[in-house]
Amino acid sequence: MKNFLIMPNGKKDKDYRVTSDVISILLQNGANVYADKSNENLFKHPLLSYIDVFDKRLAVDCIIVIGGDGSILDASACAIERDIPILGINMGRLGYLSEIPANALKKIEKLFSGEFNISERMTLDVYISKNGTNELKKRKAVNDVVVLHGKTFGISDFELDDSLGNSFSYRADGVILSTPTGSTAYSLSAGGPAIDNSLEAICVTPICAHSFFNRSILFSPNLSISVKHISENDEVLYVNIDGIDTYALTYEDKVTVTKSAHPLKLISMENTGVLGVLHEKMDI
Repeated sequence: MKNFLIMPNGKKDKDYRVTSDVISILLQNGANVYADKSNENLFKHPLLSYIDVFDKRLAVDCIIVIGGDGSILDASACAIERDIPILGINMGRLGYLSEIPANALKKIEKLFSGEFNISERMTLDVYISKNGTNELKKRKAVNDVVVLHGKTFGISDFELDDSLGNSFSYRADGVILSTPTGSTAYSLSAGGPAIDNSLEAICVTPICAHSFFNRSILFSPNLSISVKHISENDEVLYVNIDGIDTYALTYEDKVTVTKSAHPLKLISMENTGVLGVLHEKMDI
């Protein structure tokens, strides 16, 4: 690897000390280091070049994100569109997606010795159907797509459909459609399973279902899965993609997810598996 794009989160790395240390390690190993133009007024480095991160004319071998899992989700749009792997430097709390803690930056040098793996994480294409029109949203879901009531407290009726013609109804606070990567996020908190990232599946988990059946369902990645707003007297439901993009659903609108042809690539230094990750992050 030769060309690196640095994407820091100034709210996590407030004085950009960790960012500066990362840049220094990369430069010491003969790398070219770039940052997005939007960061030019936030931090300066004499050997750092500022670019349009979506400009595909400039080759980038790796994106290094300094922050937490939310920062990686923010960077995923660029990484997926440009097919560039991400290495996460964890400045957050648990950091399921972030590989290297901020106190172990020397591990970055493994990028130059080839001591790393690149895993492909399944993502979801998200479609929202309104009045007979079906629109593909630009952002792909790395973690999850969540359908929730617009009120702080509220229960709604949802219809769950698969592309085989099967249908199931929920009365619940909401529904989570997650990838294996997102299974350890909101879905896990709602009682869903932790899914090994080497598997591919669409996990549907109801949020506080008003039913004796409140279990998650794992669907084949070859299916498309839809959640329809069927509460006729309700106001607006909301669809949120990875906690970033939000869209409104009115009565009889629906959101559909399918496996995307474009995965997110993540760099790891160790292959710990789902049990290793849960043990490390949650002390299980």
